[in-house]
Amino acid sequence: MKSSYLLLAVALAVSGCTCGKIEPGHVGVVVPLSGDDKGHLETTSNGWYMYSFNTQVYEFPTYNQPHNWTNENGGTSQLHFGDKNGLQLGANIGIQFHVPTENVTKLFKIYRQPLETVRDTTLKNTVRNALNMTAQNYTAEEIFGEKRGEFMDKVKARVTKDVEENGIVVTDIYMNGLDLPKQIADTIQAKLQATMLAQKAENEKRTVEAEAAKTVAQAKGAADAQVATAEGQARTNIATAEGEAKARIAKAEGEATARIANAKGNADALLLEATAQAQANKKLADSMSSSILELKKLQIQADIQKAYADKWQGGVPTTVLPGQVAGQFLDIRGMGK
Repeated sequence: MKSSYLLLAVALAVSGCTCGKIEPGHVGVVVPLSGDDKGHLETTSNGWYMYSFNTQVYEFPTYNQPHNWTNENGGTSQLHFGDKNGLQLGANIGIQFHVPTENVTKLFKIYRQPLETVRDTTLKNTVRNALNMTAQNYTAEEIFGEKRGEFMDKVKARVTKDVEENGIVVTDIYMNGLDLPKQIADTIQAKLQATMLAQKAENEKRTVEAEAAKTVAQAKGAADAQVATAEGQARTNIATAEGEAKARIAKAEGEATARIANAKGNADALLLEATAQAQANKKLADSMSSSILELKKLQIQADIQKAYADKWQGGVPTTVLPGQVAGQFLDIRGMGK
């Protein structure tokens, strides 16, 4: 099999054809070097290709590429820029980017260079320019410290805007390190040390406060438990007292009811007795009134007879009525009835 590939390569070389293989994750930019198609670009997907001798193929990766710029010796290459105070800083910058398949020919038409060359020239200079423009609003301490993330976000936004029209998509820009003048570095280190000490003191304070709060909470819990127990006992005592009081009240009410009923019974009995006595007295009074009237009538009759008797002088009537005998007395015993 290897010998077959070798024979094919030899045959293609002899015929003057250009051949090769595009690796996965890459596309090939086919560049005619002469003829009517010169200047006309097209792409080829991954796999083997074969073109005429006057054609050149550039292989472009389309996957996301992380990259840290290095110097000629393979060490980290710093990008230099100045802060708002004019202080010169050096930073180790990394980038992640890719070129979508549909943008490959557009990028090649602009730069006519492989992607590695574009990355280490145009893209690197764009990042350096963004660092300088953005750093004009920050001090070295801010870039190194609390505003580092904000600073890098603005650098990324500026770079993204500058290169997107060329077909490059930036996914991230990051700072691996920042070199500062010794005086600034010492000042920042002192501030960091003070901040760490303050943070340590604050943490210790919070620990003490937490322990104190825990102790207070435990004491409060114990006190609440005692209060709850006392309240429960008090409620029990109150319930017992209320029960006993209700029992006494019920007993007193029963006794009072009994006494009231007894008194009412006695009163009713006395009332009945008094009513009977009154009725008897009335009957007696009524009967006595009739007797007294009769007696009074008799008394009046007696008084009348006595009055007649007192007036009589022993004489007899001289007038004789028809049917009477002279010297006969008139019977008046029935008069006055």
